[in-house]
Amino acid sequence: TVGIANALSYLIDAAGILKNEPIAFSILGNGPAKCDLQERVSKKGLSKVSFYDAVSKTINEYVSKFDKGITVLDAGSGIGYYLVQLHKEIPENIYYGIDISKLGILEGAKKQKDIRWIVGSTAKLPFESESVDLIISVFSPYTDEECSRVLKPDGRMIVVSPNEFHLQELKEEVYPVVLKRTYEENTISHKGFNLIQSQDIKERVVFEKEYLKS
Repeated sequence: TVGIANALSYLIDAAGILKNEPIAFSILGNGPAKCDLQERVSKKGLSKVSFYDAVSKTINEYVSKFDKGITVLDAGSGIGYYLVQLHKEIPENIYYGIDISKLGILEGAKKQKDIRWIVGSTAKLPFESESVDLIISVFSPYTDEECSRVLKPDGRMIVVSPNEFHLQELKEEVYPVVLKRTYEENTISHKGFNLIQSQDIKERVVFEKEYLKS
């Protein structure tokens, strides 16, 4: 990870040198260095360097519609990328991030100390029943019963999961055969949940084919 972060740092330096040239840079991924890299890009005013953040923006827009001061839990937060971005957008809320990875939680704690970080399992959430206003699960496993238990009666849950076309074009370039996979859409099986809204998130990132070569 350190090597990749260093390489991207050099890329940002190169983008600064070439900022007046007709060249654009797209950076994909949610590694622990992403927030630092975004800050560098912002400080340098590099408008031609973009990050893939469609999911984060969509979550932030949805949560911004709620009252401020609510309790938000990221179940399976990893290093907390989405939670940190949400905190930046809406700092008035009370945020918790839980993940089974101690290293991931430690990395998240370095990024934002105002968030409560917990090493633990989403299969047994260390929260009292009906104590959370909103649960977020982004590409992470979760337990329906536990989420239903800790949510308040009027609580909500945001689930982000890949559909059958997730990274489809990239897979077709990298793998000789792409297996067809099917996904059940919008499946929250526990009877305590009702589907309020569903949204497909799409963002197209274009890059040269030679960058896929090993």
